[in-house]
Amino acid sequence: MQSWADYFTRGTAAEIAVGDTWGGDKPVILGLDVSDAQKGTNWQPVITQGGRVFTGIKATEGIGWTSPTFHRDWALAGASGLARIAYCYSRPDLGNDPAAEADYLVGVVAAQGLAHGDNFALDIEDPKIVGDQSAYADAFCSRIEQRTGIAENYLYSYGPFIAAHGLNDPALRRRRLWFADYQATRPPDPAGWPITIWQNTDVAIIPGVVKPCDGDVCELTIEQLKALGYQGGSTPMDTLTAEAYARFSALGIQPNVNGALFKVYRDVNIKAWYDAGRPNTLDPTPAVKPEWSDGQDAYVLLDDGTILHAVASKGWAVFKAEEKERADIATKCGWGAI
Repeated sequence: MQSWADYFTRGTAAEIAVGDTWGGDKPVILGLDVSDAQKGTNWQPVITQGGRVFTGIKATEGIGWTSPTFHRDWALAGASGLARIAYCYSRPDLGNDPAAEADYLVGVVAAQGLAHGDNFALDIEDPKIVGDQSAYADAFCSRIEQRTGIAENYLYSYGPFIAAHGLNDPALRRRRLWFADYQATRPPDPAGWPITIWQNTDVAIIPGVVKPCDGDVCELTIEQLKALGYQGGSTPMDTLTAEAYARFSALGIQPNVNGALFKVYRDVNIKAWYDAGRPNTLDPTPAVKPEWSDGQDAYVLLDDGTILHAVASKGWAVFKAEEKERADIATKCGWGAI
C-alpha cells in the first residue's frame, strides 16, 4: 500500500481536454478545487480560458476555522457562473463531533449565500486520522442532508485512505464520491462505489489561478451536477450580502462578512438603498480601510469619513465614533493619517 505522502506527490501534469471522454464512452466536464493556497483567483478566465465549469472551494477545517479566502472565492465563483461545492477538511483526529463539523460548514456557507445547485463535501484524508471512520462520515453527510435537504452530497478521499478507514461501507454509497487518483487514465470505481468527480491532478495550470491547483473531471453534464445540489432559491439577504461584498471588493478590500460592522453596512446601508429602489442619491458608501478588531472593539472607516465602532461587551452594538476619537482610533488600527 502506498503511503499518504507518496500518493499525494505523484500527481501528473496531464490534463483531460474539453471534449474528451470518461473512460472512452462518457462525455466529461472540467472543474477545479481551490483553498487559501490559491489566494487571489481571477474567476472569469477560469471559465472563458480554462474551460472549467465547476469548482470545489475549501470553506472550513474542523470546527471554528474558516478559510480566509472562502467568502471571496465563493461569491466570485458564483458570480462567474461556476457550479460550487463547499468542503470541510475534516478533523476527527481532534475528537470533533461530525454533526458539529457539518453544522459549522453549513453555517459558514449560508452566511455567504446558498444558491440553487450548490453542494457540500466532506474532505476526509488527514494522515493523523486512525481507525474506522465510516460512522463519522455517515453522521457528517447525514447532518448535511438534514440541514440542507441535499441527499447526494459528496465524500472526498483517495483509494488507500478509503480502504484503510472503512469508508467503503455500503451505507456511504448513497453519497456521491469525489475521488483523488493522479493518473492519466480513469481509475476503477473503488469497491464498486461509482466515481462522480475524479480529481486527476494536483498540478493543473489554469488561467486565472495564481499557482497550480487540483484539477477535476466529472462524467455528468453541468445541469445534472447542479441537480444533485441545493434545490432551494437564494434569499433576499443573500442578494444584499453579495452587493455589499462587491462594493468592498471593488476597492480591493476583503471584508469580514461575519463581522458586526459588515452586517450593519449590509443590513442598514445596502438594505435602505434597495428598499428605496437603489437611487443614486442613496448609493451606500463602502469602507476604505479593512475592518480592524482586537476581539473587544471593531472599527471600520467609510469613504465618507465616518468611523463605525462595534463593541463586544454591548452585543456588538455599532456606534458612530465622535470627532475627538478619530486620531486615536486611526493610530490604534494602523490606518495612518485620515
